[in-house]
Amino acid sequence: MEKMLRQFAFSQSIGNRRLLTQRDKCVVVAAAVVLLWGIESLACLATANKEAAQLLTSGSALIHTQRWAEAVTCLQRAESLDPSDWYIESQLAFALNKQERKKESFQHYSRAYQIDPSAPNLAVNIASLYGDFKDYKGGIEFCRRYLQSSGALKEENYFVFKTLGWLYAMDKQPHLTYSTYQNALTLHPNDEDLWADVVTNLDYSGGAVETVSATKEFLKRFPRSAHCEQFAARLKENNYQIDRQRIQQTAAIEATAAKKHDPLRDFVIFYNDDRTCVSESSIAIIKQGVRTIPQLFIDRLEDAGYRVMIAPHLVDALPEIGNDHPRGWTQLSTWHNVNGTFSSKHKWIVVGEKAVSINAGKEIVCPKLDDTVAHEFGHAFDYFLGNSARSTTDEDKESYKQFSHSQKFMVAYTADSAAIQDMVVQEKLRYFLQPGDGGKEELFAQLFACLYGGIPRPGSPEELLSRYFPSVLATMKEKMSSYRQDATPYGRNIKEYK
Repeated sequence: MEKMLRQFAFSQSIGNRRLLTQRDKCVVVAAAVVLLWGIESLACLATANKEAAQLLTSGSALIHTQRWAEAVTCLQRAESLDPSDWYIESQLAFALNKQERKKESFQHYSRAYQIDPSAPNLAVNIASLYGDFKDYKGGIEFCRRYLQSSGALKEENYFVFKTLGWLYAMDKQPHLTYSTYQNALTLHPNDEDLWADVVTNLDYSGGAVETVSATKEFLKRFPRSAHCEQFAARLKENNYQIDRQRIQQTAAIEATAAKKHDPLRDFVIFYNDDRTCVSESSIAIIKQGVRTIPQLFIDRLEDAGYRVMIAPHLVDALPEIGNDHPRGWTQLSTWHNVNGTFSSKHKWIVVGEKAVSINAGKEIVCPKLDDTVAHEFGHAFDYFLGNSARSTTDEDKESYKQFSHSQKFMVAYTADSAAIQDMVVQEKLRYFLQPGDGGKEELFAQLFACLYGGIPRPGSPEELLSRYFPSVLATMKEKMSSYRQDATPYGRNIKEYK
């Protein structure tokens, strides 16, 4: 009789609407018959308190007639008389759940479970309520703890395995869904409804591979099932998804391998996405210029959306500036004569393979493309530092568009510029002493290129920069140190100015 009482309570499991198979429903009907023929004797078995037993009998009868509110009132009175009876708590929880009072239902199921933690029906109801709350991980953990304490593979845990499999499916864990359902299938290997549950929930979990495996087994075992047409259609769709996943995985593996082979694969792009628009030798020189820069700096710009744009001519990539005058250049110059710039609008470090020579008056392949890209990378990083300053807290809390516009940089630049009295040196450094922001921005970019982009030639303007702008150089090193950390360039051996 005690076993039948537990079995009837078991039939009131909630949560997964496909939780009961046809065989399980027969047990439910049998239990219900016992209820109709002997509620009073079951109630007496559940509680030793005579008045509580009478209230439990009445409450169970009200549940049978679906008078939930009256059942709750009756069972609450029974609970007040015997708060230590698991069946009263379970019946009260069931009635509360039917009123959609799920939190209260959960509390009473939990109390019943504390009184009798060996009852699998209580574990199923509690786990199912976790599912109603969409706390799938909580339900999973509860079921796993129960199975660890009760012993794993035995008939009375059948519904626990089903509920745990459903929870894994709701949590989108297809592999664990299938492996958990396998335990239920071991107990009931030829149950068509159970197999249908497995296929349906695996499909919901998103596991195409697992769903295909279960579907094939279902179609093999139950070729005349009403589910066959629907499952066969889903089998085709899941096979398609598997093929797509394989293609995507292969592409991802190939992309990773290509990235390892060429770390600049995504950072360097081409005009019109056409690599053939420039010569392979020019591409190699430009990439070598990028490789001399610390990888950390490259990663910072790449993550922020910056790219190196290689084009046949600078004005191909930026036609809107074609006839404008580049600052610091001779009066008649246009951007057709220039082969490098940084576009803050596009976040492009633009390098053109060719430009119109001012002296020759004809188009030429530009020399020192590696130095060009290093200088323009300096402009980009100057802009990046300015944007970073607006989103982080500096000590001086100063906001500036570019680091070369910051107070620290301007103070150092003003002091170093004032100290240059030699007219010959002033002429050599004229491009970096131009008025306005131009001189400061060009100095930052060229010092960056000197520090991280190559080896300066003795007696060149680049060498003079480190000699005549020591304060600016120190300011830049201080600022860059927080970004550089342990970054080291690869490619050419880089020497810093002393």
